[in-house]
Amino acid sequence: VRGDERHPLTNEVIVPAVPAFLGGNLAVHSVNLPDWARRPDHRDFVLRDTLTASGQAVDGALKFLETTRAATNATPGKVEEARIALDLAYKKRATLVAVIEAEGARDAGLPTAAGRATNATLLQRTESVAQARLQGHKAQLTLETAATNKLAEARQKLVEAEQQQAKAVGRLTDPLDAAFVPRPAEVFPATSTGRRSAFARWITERSNPLTARVAVNHVWMRHFGQGLVPSSADFGRNGRPATHPALLDWLAAEFMEPTVPGPDGIPASAWSFRHLHRLVVTSRAYRMASTSDAADLERDPDNLGIWRMNSRRLEAEAVRDNLLHVAGSLDLSRGGPDIDHREALTSRRRSIYLRHASEKQAEFLQIFDGPGITECYQRRPSVIPQQALALGNSSLVLEQARLLAARLIPASGGPSERLIADAFSRVLGRRPTPAEERECLGFLNPPQPVSASASEKARQRAVENLVLVLFNHSDFVTIR
Repeated sequence: VRGDERHPLTNEVIVPAVPAFLGGNLAVHSVNLPDWARRPDHRDFVLRDTLTASGQAVDGALKFLETTRAATNATPGKVEEARIALDLAYKKRATLVAVIEAEGARDAGLPTAAGRATNATLLQRTESVAQARLQGHKAQLTLETAATNKLAEARQKLVEAEQQQAKAVGRLTDPLDAAFVPRPAEVFPATSTGRRSAFARWITERSNPLTARVAVNHVWMRHFGQGLVPSSADFGRNGRPATHPALLDWLAAEFMEPTVPGPDGIPASAWSFRHLHRLVVTSRAYRMASTSDAADLERDPDNLGIWRMNSRRLEAEAVRDNLLHVAGSLDLSRGGPDIDHREALTSRRRSIYLRHASEKQAEFLQIFDGPGITECYQRRPSVIPQQALALGNSSLVLEQARLLAARLIPASGGPSERLIADAFSRVLGRRPTPAEERECLGFLNPPQPVSASASEKARQRAVENLVLVLFNHSDFVTIR
């Protein structure tokens, strides 16, 4: 009542709409959802994970059989139980593969759907027989070891298991059909109310340039370190005014209705972030050097006029990804589930896939001022000793230094000017200065050890340490 959430209005239904003073009603239409949203268990990565778990179950059953056979106190009955369990694990995996193939053929409307469904039905019946055999064998072992007062109960369970097994075996001779049992999965609605889509359309109305202005400012900020409106979290009256209001307005208009041709000569589609990024990074302002000029520095020390590029550190995710990339171990595969934040030092996936929540944050990323949990605005980089320690001692950095050294040595033929140039080029993106080259040559060519093997190990370690030093160079984490 009157905007006070402590007093909700309960005597009438409020339909989804926009107050008249904000532009009128929303046009709400239901939205058809893609099949993967209705049945998320049918997504490719879910199927891969399901099959992987099935394979691991087979491996576990095989290992259990081997362990049981090797045990000194193993009885023939226990060994047979482990063997039957392994047979069941194999049959479960074969059935799972058949069911997934049958579901896929049915969903795609393939002509092979009926045959795959029949095959899945047969394998499910075979799995039922293996399952009944295992239960029957367990019931027999229980009866053999049951106490006197439990004999009647054990006999009853054995009879029930034998009946179940006979029933399962009997079904093998029944006529086959395509009525296999699909995997248990929750099915979600095929349509959405469309309220969120209507709200999104209303927010991006051509008559509401605020959305485009905010988006443009965020893109500019991430390329230049500071937005055209410095207070990126506040576009209201309490915020700071734009340093280049005409540029902000032009970019917002170009973002909503592009007029500048793309690489193929055709203007991009409306609201294209790719088009916006291309405009920014190909601009003369973005391609400026970060070197200073005394006269300009005196007139504009804060670089509000964008007369040079501001130097800034890479974002935390880019620091980690860059380590993996220069060593050639970054996994560029896209999509899939999130990754446990505790695997940040061992996983090769891009940092964007690491789990990120209030109680789940990768420590390596947080050291380099990773993203906040409750806001998505401008990051404020810090300079703390832990950052140097992370780049000098982290297991992730040490492993990538070792991998990159192993790549550099064969390509250059040993510690030489070529290896140093390759290392600088790969890690820092530039050639070494003459002074740096002399220093590195002296470091890579110490007095030779007594043995050839010790000499080889010393050279390998020296190259690894050189790469580690370059990882700790300010140019490695700085955009200039």
